[in-house]
Amino acid sequence: MTASIAERAREGDVLVLNAESLLANKRAEERRAWLKGFIARAWPRAVLAPIVLFSDEVPTGSARLARIHAAELPETTILTRFLSAH
Repeated sequence: MTASIAERAREGDVLVLNAESLLANKRAEERRAWLKGFIARAWPRAVLAPIVLFSDEVPTGSARLARIHAAELPETTILTRFLSAH
């Protein structure tokens, strides 16, 4: 997965979707190691990987890490916004 992300990041910014589905097949130690390496890596462009299910395994203390807590999220979902627009 890292090689694929790196290849795409050479071409432009990257949004990594469903990383957690791949990480779910790994042991906790492997997930933590991948997450640590992902955050520490010097990507050539912006790379964003939303992590929810394994957020407790994400290393803390990096300026490159943004944590968004549930209380900071809007009360409505994007789906309800689309539905209310019509």
